Amino acid sequence: MGRLYVQIDSAAVPGHPGIASFSAKGFLTGPDVLADGGMPFTYTIKTTDGKVVTGTAVFHPA
Repeated sequence: MGRLYVQIDSAAVPGHPGIASFSAKGFLTGPDVLADGGMPFTYTIKTTDGKVVTGTAVFHPA
C-alpha cells in the first residue's frame, strides 16, 4: 500500500509575531491513515524567544 506524504513549512505565521516558524508533517494515504479516514500529523512551532512546542493531531476531512 503506497503512502502520500505531505510536509508544510512556514517561516512566519501572519498575525502571530511571536511565532518564528511552523512545520507540520503527515501522511495522506497509506497504513498511517486511521480507519475513519483521519490523517494523523506531527507539528513543531518555534517561537521568537527560542521555545519549541511539538505535538500530534489528527485532521478529519469533512
